[in-house]
Amino acid sequence: MAILSIESCLVEKDYCYIEAIVEDAALTKAQTLIDPPEFGPALCCTSFDPDGEEIPGDDKKLIEFLDSRFVDWRPMALPVFDDYEEDCVI
Repeated sequence: MAILSIESCLVEKDYCYIEAIVEDAALTKAQTLIDPPEFGPALCCTSFDPDGEEIPGDDKKLIEFLDSRFVDWRPMALPVFDDYEEDCVI
């Protein structure tokens, strides 16, 4: 899966956590009897042990770094904001 953009990156001594927009990561249209499923970009996260490697600070170089390794991207569930009741005045 291709990385479209880096949203955030947290690097510590033995831990790296990255959030990115990843191409074809989420199901956008379910399969039917006639049509195959369709996938689109989604906000995903991954974490790994950098194992002493320096993590690039530049987004473009970070994308190249991640593309050269096997990274397990997990789609993130976005929060649902249901503030309708709080906005109503009776």
